[in-house]
Amino acid sequence: MIGVVLVLLVLGSEGNSFNLNEDPLKLFEQFKQEYKKEYLTVAEELRRKAIFIQNVEMMREHNAKGSSYRMGINKFADMESNELLATSSIIQSNRRMGAKRIQEMIRMEKVYSTKQTLKQAVPDNYTLCTSEAEYNYCGTNNIDQNLCGGCYAIATAHHLSTIYAYLTKQVDNNKPKRKMLSAQQLLDCNTESWGGCGGGFAEDVLDSVDGIYYADDYPFIDADKDCENVTDCAKYRHECKSLEIDYPLKFATSNKFTHFANKNWEEIKEIIYKYHGFISAMKVTDSLLRYVGGIYKSESCTGKITDHIVVVDGYGECDGHKFLWVRSSWGNDWGVENGHFKIDWNTLCGINGVDEYDDGSQLQNNLYVEMELGTGDTAEYNPKDGAGDDNKDPIGCVIVSPSGDPSNSPEDNKTTGVVMA
Repeated sequence: MIGVVLVLLVLGSEGNSFNLNEDPLKLFEQFKQEYKKEYLTVAEELRRKAIFIQNVEMMREHNAKGSSYRMGINKFADMESNELLATSSIIQSNRRMGAKRIQEMIRMEKVYSTKQTLKQAVPDNYTLCTSEAEYNYCGTNNIDQNLCGGCYAIATAHHLSTIYAYLTKQVDNNKPKRKMLSAQQLLDCNTESWGGCGGGFAEDVLDSVDGIYYADDYPFIDADKDCENVTDCAKYRHECKSLEIDYPLKFATSNKFTHFANKNWEEIKEIIYKYHGFISAMKVTDSLLRYVGGIYKSESCTGKITDHIVVVDGYGECDGHKFLWVRSSWGNDWGVENGHFKIDWNTLCGINGVDEYDDGSQLQNNLYVEMELGTGDTAEYNPKDGAGDDNKDPIGCVIVSPSGDPSNSPEDNKTTGVVMA
């Protein structure tokens, strides 16, 4: 499976700069200034102000319940739920059309023996992407898809960039190269489904390329102002470019990816630890878009057709609550730790699952890849590249690890615990 698409106009903020106890009118002025909001008419500003005030009240009510996660003000705070989720039905329809083709791909999939063997104990808490660990393989390399329905390609580029950083750290004296790889290449060179900003499947972009370029050589441009609305952006597509350079990262196995679904907790931990995370799909709700910290839970997303591709690059457990560490494509200033959120193991919103359609078609929502460095791995190590920041989770479980790296001994790799921030 791993499909999809369009999902929303995404950007956000962690929300720490907003105090929900303040007067909503004062908060609205702060919101306009922080997000450089300008409305075309007085009537439109009054409408947005009313929506904003209503949303603030909803956030206050939610946070007062003592939920496992916190809502807060971000760029979506002046938008109604139906606006945020307007593309969901389109995405689900597109996924339904591609379901049988991907299902056949899964049926014919050959699972070869893997290059790696797990030689060490899997730690209780682990992530490739957090400032709490010695090595943050993601750092600030997070693309904001904006109006571009390219989460299927952007999530793939995010994931491959993390793997690239991990592999370069192994071969060059513990110096991970946090270089963003090209999401635009994956968008442009997708030979199947809708492609470009019109949506697609992660399987298709992986099948369409032999390796991936640096984003510096093939930069991301599809979130620019060239497409002014969702409809135009869905049609927006560029020609695939073949650069006269080698790939810095290429596939290590001929089958390119392996699907899976419905794994138990220990199996999921092993997949994340062994394959440096995985690509998955989930159903997005408006409550997730208003997330600013904690362990996300939602019953409204359960059993729904997924509509957004994400990367799962960590896991943890705190006070008996198991969670996955998930990375979206909504920019560095959404969520925590540069575009991440924690999601409760018992309500994964489609992650680790299967989409089932009325016609019997199924889409497995998860895949992992095995990669190796290519001859185009020419970037120099720069500790400032994507170094990450201290945009930590304001509440909930925070993974605290002395190394967070499988290359160390089992004891070194285990966390010192998880703490309540």
